[in-house]
Amino acid sequence: MGRNATSVIGVAQARGVVSLTLERCGVACFAYKPAAVKASITGYGAAGKAQIARMLAVQGVAGRVDEHAADAIAIAICHSRARRLRLAARATT
Repeated sequence: MGRNATSVIGVAQARGVVSLTLERCGVACFAYKPAAVKASITGYGAAGKAQIARMLAVQGVAGRVDEHAADAIAIAICHSRARRLRLAARATT
């Protein structure tokens, strides 16, 4: 995504509008670095797309999905795991 400055600017603007709208509506918004998502799925923060796809298959993501869907599923799994960790940490305090 970072190769085309025009695309980066447009995506950043759209992301800002979405984040602002969610904040104003009281909806929590989370962001994860690519390395964090990869580490959550594969255990290795520099994993490639093929490694992520294999681990998603191992974790029960059925059938073939395109790269965008695989990215979305990986982010959802990362968020779920991070949420469980946040809740567990909160319960111990």
